[in-house]
Amino acid sequence: MSTTFPPITKGFSWTPSTLDATGAPLPAGEAPSGSTVGIRADGDANHAPGNYQYLVAVNGSTSQLLITDPQWLAAKIPPGNYWGAVDQTDMLGTSTSTSAWTPEVAFSIPAPIVKPASPTGFTVG
Repeated sequence: MSTTFPPITKGFSWTPSTLDATGAPLPAGEAPSGSTVGIRADGDANHAPGNYQYLVAVNGSTSQLLITDPQWLAAKIPPGNYWGAVDQTDMLGTSTSTSAWTPEVAFSIPAPIVKPASPTGFTVG
């Protein structure tokens, strides 16, 4: 079965978890301190689910990463087919804990369309 890699047009979004890994509610006062979107190229033999070539961090309880956000632009991910996942880091007092990665989603970054130069040698006979 082949995978479809739809073009990313806006970015990623997710719902921060309010439960712990066992399904119980998080303790009072524990809150998201950030998330990380992990990205790996399709077919990359050096990276696999949970081991990402590109890591793009977002702060606090932010639940999206848009392709116009500075941290996305700074990652400079080239055109191609990719797999992505997100994890969540929480803070309670001075202690932090990071979730497992979500299941991966497939997406593509299309090659940019470049404006061509004007044609040359245009004549009339």
